[in-house]
Amino acid sequence: MLKLQVIGNIGSDCQVNTFEGKKVINFSVAATINQGQKSEKTMWIDCALWNRENTAPYLLKGVKVYLDGVPTLKVWNNKELEATGVFKLTVDNVTLLSVKPAAKGTETASEGPATTITADDLPF
Repeated sequence: MLKLQVIGNIGSDCQVNTFEGKKVINFSVAATINQGQKSEKTMWIDCALWNRENTAPYLLKGVKVYLDGVPTLKVWNNKELEATGVFKLTVDNVTLLSVKPAAKGTETASEGPATTITADDLPF
């Protein structure tokens, strides 16, 4: 079994889509890879969370999350015939490491205690 764990920030508010009659939440996460003492690289990961659309209100731009799930890599040739690709993660579990403030127009997420979201925990 292959499983990936990621800590990063959500890049934009999630989108709830329907695929073959099932709900999927799509969002991207920026994770930092340390490459030495002063060198860091940001890796973007496209995420899909299936059949848990009630978590969508919490998956907002800037929120820091812990994710685990099954990774895949999609590779293709672009117009210039150069190999390019995208890293994808089918999310099994998501834990909020920060939350977006309730006030509209606030740009930053506030750090808070980690919160694991499960369907049983949500009020709706």
